[in-house]
Amino acid sequence: MEQPFLWRDASRSPAFFGFIDVKSAFTVVLFVVHMRLWTFALAILGMIFFSVLANFGYDLLMLYRKIRSACRGKTIYSRPWWLIKKRRSV
Repeated sequence: MEQPFLWRDASRSPAFFGFIDVKSAFTVVLFVVHMRLWTFALAILGMIFFSVLANFGYDLLMLYRKIRSACRGKTIYSRPWWLIKKRRSV
């Protein structure tokens, strides 16, 4: 039986057991290379962090962009602040 919509799964990021994001595997590799209690805790925290991000529909790049746009504010000027002529109120 042919499945006609396999292309829909192409953009999904893989996950272990359905909820642990594969991007957190870097922290597990760090733990395997340097087995200490703090690297184990870092690996667990990394798994929790990336799982929560995936649950909200973000990845690390999207989170960075969201934080950057929140810090920038609502008003975006077309020219830098040092080139904008200030109007004097009389």
